[in-house]
Amino acid sequence: MRINYAISLLALEEISKADKVKELKDTDSHLDVNFFHFSEFYHRIRGQAPNEHIARFYQKGTLQNQWRLMYNDYCNRVHQCISEKELRKAGLNHHAAWTQLDLSPGTFKSVPSTLPETYFTASDFRPIDLPKYASIP
Repeated sequence: MRINYAISLLALEEISKADKVKELKDTDSHLDVNFFHFSEFYHRIRGQAPNEHIARFYQKGTLQNQWRLMYNDYCNRVHQCISEKELRKAGLNHHAAWTQLDLSPGTFKSVPSTLPETYFTASDFRPIDLPKYASIP
C-alpha cells in the first residue's frame, strides 16, 4: 500500500507540473492511469473488507486506519493540485468520484463510479485476493 501511495504521489507531482486537464483527459497517458492506481487499490481493499473488519479503518493505530489516512491524504493532495470543481468542469467526473475522502463507514462508496474504459472494463473489476483479516491483530 505504501509503495502504491508513493508511486501515485510521484505521478501527482508530474500532473501538477503539466497541463492537468489535458493529461487527465488523455486516457493513454501514464499520468491518467497512475491517477487512479492508488485510489482504485484502496477502494478495492476497503470495499471488500468484511463488515466485522470495517471499524478497523476508523480505529486509530490499526494498519487499516493507516491505509485510510494515506488514501485521504492522497485525495487532499489531488484536490490541492486540481480542485473537484475543475475536474467536474472539465468533464472528468470519474476522477472526482474516485478521490472522495473516506470519512465514515456510512459515506464510503466501494465503487464510486466507472473507471475510463481504456483503464478497466467491467469484467476487469472483480474481487482480488485480500489479506486474511482474521490474522491481523
